[in-house]
Amino acid sequence: MDNGIFYEDKAAKGLDIINPKTGLPAQTPQQFTDKQILGKTRKRIENIAEATATRATKNGDPNIPTLDQIKDIRTFIFRLDGDTPELRQAAENSLRQLKKEFPDYTFDVLFGGKK
Repeated sequence: MDNGIFYEDKAAKGLDIINPKTGLPAQTPQQFTDKQILGKTRKRIENIAEATATRATKNGDPNIPTLDQIKDIRTFIFRLDGDTPELRQAAENSLRQLKKEFPDYTFDVLFGGKK
């Protein structure tokens, strides 16, 4: 989280690696973005709505925002370290679904990793 934005770094490299046993990729770009962007963000937003407090993680920064500060955040930016036409289309599909389900939020994606 930074400046009222949730940043999510996602490791998307290697999606095109073929499993030698099946001759197919381990997962398609759409399967990846549906799990890593759509599913996990959906769950995070639902959990924030139900949360009653915040706390630091075991090895996390002890300076954590209040629950009200977290609930006020309405922007998610996903930083994917991969960049292919298929990954771009898959990410757009997942973002479109998030925007439909959570119209009060803003979602965006950056390709090529943290910039």
